[in-house]
Amino acid sequence: MENPLVSVIISTKNRPTLLLQTIDSILVQTYPSLELVIIDDGSSQSVAPLVAEHLAQHHLKHNCIRHEVSQGLAIARNVGASHSAGQYLYFLDDDDLLVNSALEVLVDIIQEYKLDCVFNNIEPFGQEALIKANELEQATNRVLAGVAARKPREDVYLFDSNLLKMLLLTVPTSFQKGLVTRDFWIQTGGMRPHSELPDSEWAIKAALLGKCGLVLQKLYRWRVDGQNIYSMKKDEYRIQYHVVANMEALVKYGSESAQVGKESRQLLKQALAKSYYDLAWGYREQAEYAKAFQTLLKASSVNFKFRHILFAMKLVLRALTNK
Repeated sequence: MENPLVSVIISTKNRPTLLLQTIDSILVQTYPSLELVIIDDGSSQSVAPLVAEHLAQHHLKHNCIRHEVSQGLAIARNVGASHSAGQYLYFLDDDDLLVNSALEVLVDIIQEYKLDCVFNNIEPFGQEALIKANELEQATNRVLAGVAARKPREDVYLFDSNLLKMLLLTVPTSFQKGLVTRDFWIQTGGMRPHSELPDSEWAIKAALLGKCGLVLQKLYRWRVDGQNIYSMKKDEYRIQYHVVANMEALVKYGSESAQVGKESRQLLKQALAKSYYDLAWGYREQAEYAKAFQTLLKASSVNFKFRHILFAMKLVLRALTNK
């Protein structure tokens, strides 16, 4: 039986040394039918000559597409998908690695259980590895504890609609990396251009529309050395601002899509209200009381809760006290 083509899509910008390490982890994959699509998203120098030289002694089909000006991760991945030919797509960051058997394991699982998407567990490495590994394990376990997943074997979870409810609360990194069929990628519309958190936003769309699974094997090696949005020390409310943007887009997507049912649309609205509430709390901690109150009003307009009144009273008291 012929092995279907897997397209590995890598977006990169100004990290040529790390990119070559990532490519090396593709060259040693045990799965035989691969192509590599690299989106050079505005690097100061084109990576195409470097990649061509690195792959000169290998028989790996590859393609480099260059953006002279950076378009962002979501657009880069959409462009990569549109320039690929594989039946399956795998999106890999330019500073991370795959274990040798990753794609073979994922193709076997997605085919055996007829899935649209199969996520894979993560192994952090780097200076923050221990902290991130503990955080990731706890976050993944919270999701698994909240869904009625079927376990056809010890290392595989198959999900029903409850996965959506849990990912609307949190999207662990283990649910942001995985193999997806081309047909399902097209069905979801790909990633929203300019999304600052495109992987987590798309994961929610996948749970909203498709049949998803998770393999517990740690097939993806995630570099955490303070170089990305998940490992950098940032203000919580600034990341929450991007979460709100994601949820606003998902609510709009749900309202416009005939594929999304009434119950799921309501869940999206509830999650949007919660994201507004959390952002309002962040503004409060930054003493930006006007923004906090305005954002709290948005939460109430979407899905009113009594706690909104209590929070509004506390906002007024704190603002008066600080004055």
